[in-house]
Formats: sequence, C-alpha cells, structure tokens
Amino acid sequence: MKLKIKTDSRKVEDGDIFVALKGYTVDGHDFIQKAIENGAGTVVCERDNDYTVDTVVVEDSKQYLIDYLKQHYNQYLSKMKIIGITGTNGKTTCANLLHNLLNQTGVKTAYIGTLGFYIGKKIQSLPNTTPDVLELYEFMLHAYEVGCEYVIMEVSSQGLDDRNRRVEGFTFDIAMFTNLTQDHLDFHKTMGNYALAKQKLFYKLKPGGVAVVNYDDQYRDYYFNGKTFDISFGCLQADGTIPEHAHWAGGRQTYLCATQAPYYVKRNFRQLTEHEINPDCAYLDVFTCNEPDECANPMHYMTRRDCLEFRGQCFEYLLSQGILPSSEEVSDWSMKSLVFCHYAPYQFMMYKPGTPQKGIPVPLFNLVYHDCVIVPWMMEKMNEQTDYMLYALLNGGAPYLIRDGAYPGIDGSFQPECTFTQQEAYERCRVVSALHEQVAACEMVSHKLLTPDGKRQETVFSDGTCVQIDLDALTYQISKITD
Repeated sequence: MKLKIKTDSRKVEDGDIFVALKGYTVDGHDFIQKAIENGAGTVVCERDNDYTVDTVVVEDSKQYLIDYLKQHYNQYLSKMKIIGITGTNGKTTCANLLHNLLNQTGVKTAYIGTLGFYIGKKIQSLPNTTPDVLELYEFMLHAYEVGCEYVIMEVSSQGLDDRNRRVEGFTFDIAMFTNLTQDHLDFHKTMGNYALAKQKLFYKLKPGGVAVVNYDDQYRDYYFNGKTFDISFGCLQADGTIPEHAHWAGGRQTYLCATQAPYYVKRNFRQLTEHEINPDCAYLDVFTCNEPDECANPMHYMTRRDCLEFRGQCFEYLLSQGILPSSEEVSDWSMKSLVFCHYAPYQFMMYKPGTPQKGIPVPLFNLVYHDCVIVPWMMEKMNEQTDYMLYALLNGGAPYLIRDGAYPGIDGSFQPECTFTQQEAYERCRVVSALHEQVAACEMVSHKLLTPDGKRQETVFSDGTCVQIDLDALTYQISKITD
C-alpha cells in the first residue's frame, strides 16, 4: 500500500501531498519548491508563499499529518494486534524474543525497533529505535499487506515525547514496561520527565488492553501493593466512588483522607528515628497547594475545614519533634505552623514569559505574613523586560540559587532567555540573601505604587528598610528610613 503523503521532498511523486515539517535542524518549508518540482499536487505548510499548487496552511503541520494518517489508514492497522514495549533496558530483548516466539509458533509477526524492521527476517535497518510517524505507518501497512497478525515494536521515550509524537495516532493492544534507570537526561533533563514520557505508552492502550509491568521496577504499583494500604482510607465521594490518579511514580493512587494523615506522618517519622535518621526539616508535599478535600465515608467523615485542620496537625507534630515543617506554597491557614515553603510566585510567573499580565502584581501576602514564613523567590531574568530578582527584593524574600523545575513548561518552569555565569548568579543571590537576613523577622509595614502603572513600587519594613524597584529600567534601590 503506497502512501500518497510525504515529508521528504526527495521521495515525492506525481500527485503526492507534501507536508512541510519543522525539525530540530531542518525545516521542510525550505524544500517545498523541490517537492513541487518532483510532482507534489498539494502542499501542507505553516506559512503561505503563493505556491503554484494547491496549498493548505495549517497551524501544526505534524498534527495535520497525524490526523491524515489516522483517518485514511487506521482501519487497516486495527486488523492487527500491536504490542508496544518501553523501558530503559530490555526493550530489544523482549521484543526480539516475542517476535521470534510468535513466528515460530505460526503467528506471522513483524518487529520494529533497534535491530531494524523484521518480518521473520530483516527487511530494513532503522536510524532510530522508534521511527517517525510516517515511516512507522509505512511499516505497519506493509505488515498488514503481507498478512501479519501481530506487530511488536520498541517504543522509546523520545518517540513518546510530545516534541516528536512518533507514535501519535497509534493504539496498543498490549503495553509493556521493562524498567526505568538513569538515561537520556540530555533530552528529558530530569528522571521525572523521563518517567512521564514512558508512562504515555499506557495512555495509548485500547479499551480492554493489557498492561504488563516489571514487578521488580521501582515504578511499579507500589501504592496499591503496600502492606498497609487500605482503599477504604481513600476520600469517598458522595456518589460512592473513590477517585484515583496515576500521574506520579508508584502507579495508581487514591487520595488519602486527611483524617488519617497525622497517623501516617507520625508513623513515618518515628521509623526514621528508629533508624537513627534525625532530620532538621521536613517537606510535606502538596499540603498547602492542593485545595482541601472532602470525604463522605461515615467512618471518617471530613469537611474541607476538617481537612485543613488535620493537615495542620501534621505540621504541629513535626514542630513538637524539633523538625521545621515546609510545604508547597503559602496558604494563610498554615501560617501558624509553617516555617518554610517551596515558593510563593505571582500569578503571571506561572505562565510563559510574554503572556499578558492580569492586573498589577503587588505583595499582598507579605503585607500580612512576611515575618511568619521563609519564602524563596525565583531569580531568573526571563528576558530583557522581566527580572524576577526585583520581586524577590520587593518582598524581602530568600533567593533560589538553583531551581530545577520538575515539569518543564508548567508551574513557572520556563527556560529564561538571559543566562548568568555561576559567579553572576551567586552575586545576585548574595544581594537578595543579605536583604532577607536583615528583614526576615520584620513586618512589611507598607507598600506603594510610585507610578500609576505599577512599574515603580516601594515596600517598607518595620526596621526602616525601604526597597524601591523599577520594572522598566530593571533597577532597585535599598535604603534606610530614619526618624
């Protein structure tokens, strides 16, 4: 079955659709004229240039290609069973064993992966473990035409990543996960990102599909298999359901009713002490950033107010043990016992630089709670118009020397346009740290907009320290007010 859609201008034949894709190093738009010369009847691109053939201008050429392939060819792919195997190690071994096993038992099977494209014997070598989506469709359709019942394919994390979308449009009858060890961090940056990329395979399972997970791997279903796990402790909704998610390592997870949280916190920290581990500080993740839960279970009924009180008990327990508690973001309900937080960004910092701001950001929280909690601030200079250091100074907060966001592209984790040497970053942090050391225990007694547009602002602390920032000039001034 010959595909009439191409992304390589050299392979274009008369009447083909040529889709111009923007790659990491090559832009298909540069080869549109060559594709036309080779006979392309239609061009799909992201910018028009008065071409001499039918032209379809789209926002995302890759998505157009994926949608076209799904619409025209998934009916054939659905006739075969597709097994996807992902994991750091063992993909090739598992896939090759399955390929040979099925073929030797009389089940015609294709293999796509590190070793190449096989149907019993090698047909073609491949430059990538998981080919690009168009090439993958070509292999799949060839397997269908020669009568294959199964296709076994290695699915790499790069292939699953949203930047490449090599398996977009495919659904799997069986998804297998071998293991996850440190690798490809040049591409994914963090192990968390790497794990999330692998996890995407399981979201592509067909209804009723089978997931196969290595029991010995740390990313298997620890939560539900825990010795003390009791699903009845999960938050019960009024309709009788217990919500779950599977976004983090550990597999499926329920939402623990906060009535049980003090028990688990006490148990865990007592066990740390029994093993002679004595922390000075502790971070109870998401306690202060997630909205309060409700639970309709009559055995541990809980209102939202109850939920916050039980979370607060956990912080109070840590304080009673001489452990300084920390959590995600600042929330007024936790100020009685929270000592540190992860950060307290302005709303605009959560969005991609350049996104229009809603209103004028001012330090309302610190006007009330500045002397109650230690708040570290982002220090990136995102571009020549926005320097987060100025907000750290205005709020009298602590600086982040290194801030490694867990999920790039969300929650304020964006790559700044401006970069600093290690020494420059240190000097910027030194300025903010010196101010924080001076005013950390002081109230913020006033805040002013020095200009109507809020581009110049001033805060004053109870010790007389005055901080002025200019968001246009990207400058600051720290002075002392004397009577």
